[in-house]
Order: sequence, then structure tokens, then C-alpha cells
Amino acid sequence: LPMAAGATEQAVLVAPMAVEELRDMGEKYRALLREQGFGSQPELIGITGCGSPGASRWMASSLRGIFVCMPLPVGGRPCYQKVKPKSTGTSDIMCVGIYVFWCAASARWRIGDRPVQRAVRSYARSSMDWRRPPLCEVRGKWEIRTLDGSWDQDPALMVIELGAQAA
Repeated sequence: LPMAAGATEQAVLVAPMAVEELRDMGEKYRALLREQGFGSQPELIGITGCGSPGASRWMASSLRGIFVCMPLPVGGRPCYQKVKPKSTGTSDIMCVGIYVFWCAASARWRIGDRPVQRAVRSYARSSMDWRRPPLCEVRGKWEIRTLDGSWDQDPALMVIELGAQAA
């Protein structure tokens, strides 16, 4: 995340992307994903927040953003993969190795780099048992892995349903 002049790293961590900004970004990404063959109505979620003081700057920027629903479920539930522009100023979208998925082994939703069905190391987790959006009910129910490997409750982390809209 770029830091504004005079901003502290702590201020960057607790200044989440506004929900409206996330929704606007979702609409732009949806159009680009359609162009790249993701179907006419790609289902998207957005993540904002990540204000835990124990989280690294890298962690906060990795968790925030737009995620597209993958074609196959993981653990019998939807699995979402992060997407972002290939580079600044380009209209090409690439998938990133960060996922929101249900881990049946631990009975938790996780955000991590491998959507597998065994207890794995992840960046964030929630034991809130939601099956489909609306995911906004999960706000305040996420824990973030801190730099020392422990877990901090993160009331700022929020998953937003960006839905699937007609082309």
C-alpha cells in the first residue's frame, strides 16, 4: 500500500478501503473478468478492513481486494480467489494465490494461500458458519495471524458480497 506523506504504518493498517470504493472496483473487475472468459455473471466478494495492530503491512494489503468465485467448491462451499490487475494501467486481470475457503477439518472459513481440506496455516480465519453470501454478517468475527504467529480478533475486517450482475 502506498503511504501518504506523514502517514504512519499503523494509520495505513487501520484505514480500510471504503465499501463504495470496493463496490466500484468490483464492477470494473467484473467487466474485465467477463472479457477474459469468466462467464457473463462472475460472482465476486470484496474484503476490506484488516486493522489488527499485530498484522503486517503485507498481510493487510494481501487480504484486501476483490475475489472471484471459483467454478468448483472447496469443502462443499464456495471458494473465492483474489484477482487484481496484472500491472498498473492495464486492463488485464490476473488471479493471485490468495483464497477464501471453507476448511472442513477445522470447521472454519480461512483466508490463505492453499484451499485444501486439512488444517493449514492461514492469514485469517472465522468460525462463523455461513454457507453463502450475504457475508457481511461475518464482520467482527475474523481473527488475523499476527507477526508472532498468534491470532488477534480483527473487528475491522469485513467481507462484502459484490454479487453477480447481468452483463
